[in-house]
Amino acid sequence: MFKKILDYFAENSAKKNISKNPLVMAALLRSQHVMKETGLDKIPDQMKEPAKELAEDILTIVGSDNQLLAMRSKYAEAILVYARYQVLVNDTIQDDPNGLVGLPGITGELREHLVKIGEEDSLIKQDLHGLKDVPDKLTLQYMKDFVRGRYLYWYWRQSVFNTLRIGMKDMNQNAKKDWEKHFFYSVCVCHEYDFRFTIKLKENIDYPQKLMNSTFLNIVLSGEKYPDLAFYEANKEAIENKQLFFKKVW
Repeated sequence: MFKKILDYFAENSAKKNISKNPLVMAALLRSQHVMKETGLDKIPDQMKEPAKELAEDILTIVGSDNQLLAMRSKYAEAILVYARYQVLVNDTIQDDPNGLVGLPGITGELREHLVKIGEEDSLIKQDLHGLKDVPDKLTLQYMKDFVRGRYLYWYWRQSVFNTLRIGMKDMNQNAKKDWEKHFFYSVCVCHEYDFRFTIKLKENIDYPQKLMNSTFLNIVLSGEKYPDLAFYEANKEAIENKQLFFKKVW
């Protein structure tokens, strides 16, 4: 798969030069690593088009007049979907890969409601609609497998864009204060709130908290050097009054 992506970059001379860019090579190496880590490399036919799409996204970012904003746009897009599946993968007992369960707004309780989510959530229904192996009646095991597959796919994409982010020095040198951690948390909070609303589960935070967390995305896309700091300053009163959770060190 790695060679196929490299071949894609070599389709013409202009792309050949870009393919020698250290950022590009770092992203491709990360892609190769995550594919092996997740098992996506074992389904090469299914990953052929996604790999080409990812390669094109990398080229667009590297060739942009504003690489930072171009990267953040693709990174944020990937995080939005990755976080959506993260809250469905989370489990209160055994499966909490990012250590989010127990933080305000993240319960790990949605996993047992996957069938209802598959029946009620418009985006999940759309994802399922075009799949040939979907059972006439959704089962919990099918939904767990489906969610896991989508989770791994978007983990792969966001990992590659995160590698570009780090390569562009768009992070805090103190890893415990890197803005991506709180960004991911805030997006997860919003998704869990929305899923609960869709299937009529009791709210675990109030709507103003969800709304404040949702503003993190716009801050990231605006190009703020430290989005977490800008988020804190914008919501300082709510944070200090314990109306909004903010973790300064992760």
